[in-house]
Amino acid sequence: MSIRTKFFVVGGDTLVIIDRLRDEFTGGFLDGQVVNCSVLDKAGTVVFGPQAMEVVTGLVNGRYRLSIPDSLPWVPKENYTLQITTTAGGRALDARRTLQAKVYSLEDS
Repeated sequence: MSIRTKFFVVGGDTLVIIDRLRDEFTGGFLDGQVVNCSVLDKAGTVVFGPQAMEVVTGLVNGRYRLSIPDSLPWVPKENYTLQITTTAGGRALDARRTLQAKVYSLEDS
């Protein structure tokens, strides 16, 4: 599975956007699929999810998004793994991306 990921902090929540999700076997965009997202800590333990991602409709192919609530206790500078899973053509697909938690407080500004 081929993906591009973007992360934003919006009002305390972390917004994950997957763009141009493709099946590497066929090269086609994976539109309208059930795509699940989990966040794993450095030990590989699931700390969030799996949660179904929202399909973003319109002119952009293979775009999904998910809001991770601010109740997830991110540890500053800790690496986490974003695991994305779906099925296409009867095959289970899995992709992982590493992200580093950057936690800011008002005292940091």
